[in-house]
Formats: sequence, structure tokens, C-alpha cells
Amino acid sequence: MRHAFYQQRPGLDTRLVDEDAYVITPVTIQHLNATGAMVWLLLEEPATRREVLAGMREIYADVAWQRLSADLGKLLAAFQKTGLIDIVKTPKASPASPVAKRARRR
Repeated sequence: MRHAFYQQRPGLDTRLVDEDAYVITPVTIQHLNATGAMVWLLLEEPATRREVLAGMREIYADVAWQRLSADLGKLLAAFQKTGLIDIVKTPKASPASPVAKRARRR
């Protein structure tokens, strides 16, 4: 997909403990380390891979973007494999959200 949006799958509960997150699904509890938790929180609203990577670069400014990009790819693949995220062509945000407005401009 050219402009795929990643977003948390609706209906999952998240608990933050220190810098980590625990995502509660109907069948399991997924533990996310600090980096995974940060990406997870960035996906509360639909976002493109580029947008998530930009958020990571703000937080991890001292890490090469190539490494961040590789780590993000692994995280998104793991989130998808475990059913934590949806990947959509059009974001499922409310019509008034900045993400939905941005998508309509494309």
C-alpha cells in the first residue's frame, strides 16, 4: 500500500507501567518494552510509517535513522503478527481529527 496507515486495533486495553506497556487482548497480555510502548502510543491515532519514524527520531535523536527504521519495521511486523494493529488504506479516525483531514488532502 502506498499510503498505509497503522493504528491500534480497537477494543484492546493498555496499561502503562513505568516506561513499559502491557496490551491486553481477549486471549493474551503482550508486554512492550519502552521503545515498543512509545510506538504503541504513537499508534493511538492512525499514522503512516513515516510519521511514526519521525516521532521515534524526535525521542531517539542520537540513534541513526537507519537503525530506527529497521527497529520500527520489526515492531510493526510483530504488532501485526500478534493482532495488535490494523493496517488500512484510509484512517479510521473521527472526521474532525487531524489525521482524517490530512488523509482527505491526499
